[in-house]
Amino acid sequence: MAEAFGPEAATAPGARAPRITQTLLRVTNARGERAVGVLFMDSDGGKSAAALAQEAAAALADRAPVVVAGPALTITLRYGDTPSLLASQDRLVAALPDLPELALLRAALSTRHLDWPVTEGLVTLESGYQERVDLGPAVRAWDAEAEKLESAARQAEATGEPLDQVRAAVWRSDARLWRDLAALSRASYAARVDEQGAGPEWIVARARQFYDEGSLRREWIMRPGETRQLEASILGWRWDRLALAAAMGLLAVVIVFAGAALVAR
Repeated sequence: MAEAFGPEAATAPGARAPRITQTLLRVTNARGERAVGVLFMDSDGGKSAAALAQEAAAALADRAPVVVAGPALTITLRYGDTPSLLASQDRLVAALPDLPELALLRAALSTRHLDWPVTEGLVTLESGYQERVDLGPAVRAWDAEAEKLESAARQAEATGEPLDQVRAAVWRSDARLWRDLAALSRASYAARVDEQGAGPEWIVARARQFYDEGSLRREWIMRPGETRQLEASILGWRWDRLALAAAMGLLAVVIVFAGAALVAR
């Protein structure tokens, strides 16, 4: 239609088809480091997807370490505490181009609740990861683009003009592409929680000679539109208290045997 009647004839006012067909988001977390990566896919051999990744990378380059490779983009954030991470993400969101195709990336950078709690028990130390993920804004942004096109199609159909009927059909098809983008896109979140031992340095150093502290890795797959609470935790030891408890237990055993020996006499 654009070839026959000009590009304006095929363009809906304030609306367009998406430049990509799918977004694959991957967020990996470890204490002090968060990596947010996206892979864009399109239907024209990767050209539009690569151009979108380059646009986003150029906008963010001065605010965080960004690596771009074709249609893939990865942002690595290192931080000392959660408030500094959230502030860094806010600056990235403000710098992102105002493109609806970036809505899933924007949602991942807009998390407000992320914590690495440490809970102390009698002889244990529980290290955890908690994050409230809300990918609803991505679907709402894509639905809004679809609705713009469907609204334009309804107005065109109402004229009864043959050309407008063709335009309406094209715009409804473009609207479906936005909804397909939401249906096809995915997000994966991963977290690594490291076991932490505690106590005087000499006791911890001695304990590590015979005990390797481990780590726990969890992964979650989500769809755009979902909201989920992610949690993972691993137990470590308070080595000083554990040693004290073991010593007290040994002493109790010695006392019992000594008492038994005295009674036997």
